[in-house]
Amino acid sequence: MALLALTGGLGSLAEITRGTADEPHAPITIDGDGELRTNACACIRNPGASGTPTDPFIIEDWRIQTSGTAMVIQNIADEHFIVRDNQLEGDAGLVLSNTGDRGTVVDNVIDFASTGIDLENSSPFVAGNDVRGTNTAYDDGTLGIGIDGGSPTLDDNFVTLAQHGIWAQSSSPEISNNNVTAVYDGIRLSEATQARLVNNNVSLADRWGVHVEDSAHARLISNSISEGMGGIVVDSAKLYMQDNEVTNQKRDAIAFERSTVQMFRNTIANNWRGAFGSTNSEVLIKDNVFRDNGDEAGPNNNEGLRLEGSEGRVVNNTLVGNDVGIRLSHSIITLEDNVLNDNRWGMSVPYDSKGSIPLMQGNFIDGVNVDGTVNPDEQRIFYEEVGVNVTDEEIVAGQRDDGFGSLFLQGSVVVYDSKDVTIENNTFQYNDVGVHVEQSAFVRVRDNAFLSNNEAVVSVDSRTFVKDNICDIEIDPPETVCVEADGGFVTVRANVFAHVAVGAEFRGGAEGVIVDNSIRSTTEAGLVLKGSFDQGRHDVEVLNNDIESNLVGAVLVHFQGTIEANTFAENDKAGVHLDKRTDARFEGNVIVDNSGDGIADVSGCHHTYRTQCATGVFVDNRFEGNAEAGVHLKGGGSFESDVFVRNEIGADVDGRVEMTNVNASKNAGTGIHAEGSLTLEESVVVDNEIGVDVAGELHAEDVRASFNDETGIQATGTTRLETVFARNNSEDGVNLRGEARVEEGNFSGNGEAGMRLGGTLFIVEDCEASFNADGVVVVSGDVDVDLQVPVPEPPSVGVPQPPGDDDDDDPLWMHECDIVGNEDFGLRANVEARVNATHNFWGKQGPVVDTPVFPGDNTVSSNARVTPFYETRDHEILCTIPATETSADTPKGCLEA
Repeated sequence: MALLALTGGLGSLAEITRGTADEPHAPITIDGDGELRTNACACIRNPGASGTPTDPFIIEDWRIQTSGTAMVIQNIADEHFIVRDNQLEGDAGLVLSNTGDRGTVVDNVIDFASTGIDLENSSPFVAGNDVRGTNTAYDDGTLGIGIDGGSPTLDDNFVTLAQHGIWAQSSSPEISNNNVTAVYDGIRLSEATQARLVNNNVSLADRWGVHVEDSAHARLISNSISEGMGGIVVDSAKLYMQDNEVTNQKRDAIAFERSTVQMFRNTIANNWRGAFGSTNSEVLIKDNVFRDNGDEAGPNNNEGLRLEGSEGRVVNNTLVGNDVGIRLSHSIITLEDNVLNDNRWGMSVPYDSKGSIPLMQGNFIDGVNVDGTVNPDEQRIFYEEVGVNVTDEEIVAGQRDDGFGSLFLQGSVVVYDSKDVTIENNTFQYNDVGVHVEQSAFVRVRDNAFLSNNEAVVSVDSRTFVKDNICDIEIDPPETVCVEADGGFVTVRANVFAHVAVGAEFRGGAEGVIVDNSIRSTTEAGLVLKGSFDQGRHDVEVLNNDIESNLVGAVLVHFQGTIEANTFAENDKAGVHLDKRTDARFEGNVIVDNSGDGIADVSGCHHTYRTQCATGVFVDNRFEGNAEAGVHLKGGGSFESDVFVRNEIGADVDGRVEMTNVNASKNAGTGIHAEGSLTLEESVVVDNEIGVDVAGELHAEDVRASFNDETGIQATGTTRLETVFARNNSEDGVNLRGEARVEEGNFSGNGEAGMRLGGTLFIVEDCEASFNADGVVVVSGDVDVDLQVPVPEPPSVGVPQPPGDDDDDDPLWMHECDIVGNEDFGLRANVEARVNATHNFWGKQGPVVDTPVFPGDNTVSSNARVTPFYETRDHEILCTIPATETSADTPKGCLEA
């Protein structure tokens, strides 16, 4: 890290008074005891010294400036010496090599480019030195004080601006009272044995304050490690820690793996995470304080203490104000007599660490003895229990000024591997998760009040009954899911869910029944049901629920269950969202007055990949008053006895769609709009803007498409109409722009054409097209077809030419139709068209045809009088309205008898 980034820290460093040495000297090298005795370096201030511990040789008050090494003392076996009060500047400052315990290095000022003090197989006393790097960045390999072998003592030194402040390798150092700051690693131990770090102050470390690796029996006592990227890291070592303070680290205060760690009376506070032990570590953590670790605003919810893949004991610790007090993962830990207060979550004991539960004793979270070893009535976590009850209690988690707390991250009541458990008539307040159940059977959660929770109320992966509860949260912003199921068979019955994010959410392999609930005023969805096609069918039945005034009534993702007899009303968006290959069955639902679609397909699929689209089976549902479509469906589906009334569009469907006995009436836009193929049978489509609008193939049989503001039926693909009534529409009865066959149709009383045809082949027989502006209009339209082009093969609509037809090349063949009383023309064509229109009854009102030439003899005749729908008497028509039509108006142009 560049030196410029440490401006705040260096401001304090500049205030330290550094010593000065005025007398210059060339670089000094002393090799062996003899050179000390003879003063070969001409640098010893007391050359007559005896070299004993009480009369050592002294090298002091020199100022050495060099591009190499300022001072080297090596191979000293007998004589004692002192290096003090010197000012050394160079690539390296001072090197002691093979000097045993004969040296003392005190009160020197050393400015170095590579290494400040280098101790090789030496055990000197090094104290009071000011050791500073000269680079503006931490270059790889720069070293403040290096130790390689020996057992030196470092005391009260100041070290800054190096990759490694103090690095001890293969040694047994005593490192005490040192101040190490603005470095990459503060103090590092590598393969050190019985090293002692006592009362050091390490700050502003850009990686780790203390780094211990491959070392045995190291002891860290009363050190202060602050304001760095990370505090202490331990890898494959045995470490004893006591009375240390590790504070304000941007990452882990303490991290260890593959290590044996003992921690006593340490304070770990205001860090991104407190202590994290992992990967086959063994721990004894006792009498420590973990305070205010973790960042609530962050995504990780970090801990005071986290143990992952570890084993050991955690005893008599105090954990206050952390995101999570203690989190276990894949660990077997004895938790004993710990006190956890005002954490966002007290403990996290997931299912993979369930073996720790029998080892818990005397632990209190926010004043509650959660393991029941002191007060059995307060037990909150259960493992392999049978027949237990939690009843008639007020279960309130600790509450902090900046958020909510909870006893356990999993839930304030946690149930693992248990059977016949009742949680009844309790009040849950200020919890994150109220009840959490995994791998258990016959758990009953009933008659509880869940108030002011923050996440899930009931989280389950088991056979669980959730009944008669109130989940009404009213926190801002709402985040709660009242019932969150991620497996098992869950029954959710007769609950009230209100003012939450989601009423109930089923995911993955969860199955069950959601019945008789009232779900309202959620900010995301009343229900979220997510199945998985990869894991087979997951049966969820949603029955007889009132789901009202939510953002979305229900969101179905990969869902394959049944939605029956529910009310989805007045939701701010859709009544139901379908997503990602949902294949649900909807029966007997009332889906009304939603601000979006009644049912909306939001899968984002394309018709080219329709197998990825949502589909469904719809029976006897009512879609009314929805601001967009009653149903918007891309993947196709089947509809039977459904009602679409007073929506913007009745049904807007794609794919392959089958509709039987549906009623699409009084919609502001189209009654039924289909982009794919539509089979429509025994249905009524009246009083819409457009009755039926189909872009693909259309087969309509026994259909009433009348009294629409524009056209009754319009289709651009291959069409077959059988026994279709398209009467009294304001524009055309039918407008068909592809190949078509029409049998027994009634297209009378329309404001423009009874039938408007614009394709390459039409077969029309046994129809009525009377009392329109024009009876039948043949147009080229948008398809730009030449109706004179012969058709050599039988009609592609699959019906052979009728017997007696003399000309198989006629694009339009009309037979036995009543075309009576039309105002302008019985038959109009805006192109030259080959038409066989014999054997029809033309009546007397208006011309039979307009002026285009129709080649052939007897193409239009009046020698046939057939009555497929109407009684005829001479040229007067008696009209009857089929009972299935809804308008009371008499068809236009009917004559009285």
